[in-house]
Amino acid sequence: MLQDTLLRREWALILESPCTAIFDGVRPSLTGFTIQDGNQPWANSRFRDAHPRLIRHR
Repeated sequence: MLQDTLLRREWALILESPCTAIFDGVRPSLTGFTIQDGNQPWANSRFRDAHPRLIRHR
């Protein structure tokens, strides 16, 4: 749902690195299953023509 919302509002998904998890039935929670975090860098298209310094300081 979050991805749909961001895409509708003109955000662009730059890269996706999913998390790594091992579901072995021993660990008690999703946090315990996760062995490596993932990430999703997004870019707001409203700032595409802005100077890079302005983007970093917002």
